[in-house]
Amino acid sequence: MRTMMSMRGLALHALIALAGLALASPALATPVNHGNFSSTNFDFLQVPEDTDQVSDPTDPDELYGAPIVVGDGLLFTPNSNFVAASQDGGPTDNTNSKITMTMMSKSTSNPIDIIAFNESGDTTLSGSSALTQVVAGGVIKILEIDGVVAPTSILLADIAISSTFTPNPISNGALFFSPGDNGLTNWSGLALVDLNAALAGLGYTGPGGVTKATISFDNNLTASTFAAGDSAQIQKKNQLIIEVIPEPGTGLLVGLGLLGLATRRRLSH
Repeated sequence: MRTMMSMRGLALHALIALAGLALASPALATPVNHGNFSSTNFDFLQVPEDTDQVSDPTDPDELYGAPIVVGDGLLFTPNSNFVAASQDGGPTDNTNSKITMTMMSKSTSNPIDIIAFNESGDTTLSGSSALTQVVAGGVIKILEIDGVVAPTSILLADIAISSTFTPNPISNGALFFSPGDNGLTNWSGLALVDLNAALAGLGYTGPGGVTKATISFDNNLTASTFAAGDSAQIQKKNQLIIEVIPEPGTGLLVGLGLLGLATRRRLSH
């Protein structure tokens, strides 16, 4: 008979595998195109939301709905369906949504410097086998630099988006809760992508900054139970903010609580 510790370890591996499949699987739902949006300095074009109904065909087509423009970014508010839940040893529940868009600067004097992804929610566990997980991440592709099509080597590169979570990260991009976290726990995730640093890392030494890029961002929630009487639920409750932050303007970073992280990321390059 497996010990409870080994069962938890196996369950953790199963959750990670299921979340990976959900992020990689083709979605069956028809993508909902929320249209085009414009802020003072940037355009956000063709902003569809694609819900993965492979894992759970009962999930609705929209888990966010249309965003609103806030500053130089888009604010998405998750609805009450953005939740994964399991009870009494029932099947593992996966809920996943992908947001994609093309982001364009209206002027080469206002390039796309840093993109921030900020979100939060909560999880509630009860029993000796309840497990939940959130995984978030994606890819940015640089299309233009200073209004000119980027070199082929940069066009082909994938710039990773990987959220850092609290309070129980198991790796970059993932957060895991186990029976030791029984009760209600709030969680939050943050990803910062510095496109100037990304250009430097790709060997670009020319003038100008990124003026056009595509974004693909996935978010997956998973809940599992393995015994009768146990329950697990995890939900996205607060906004997903996709925000363009100009360098070296640090005022907005301070407002979002991102200054220290952004500084650490730049110093690491």
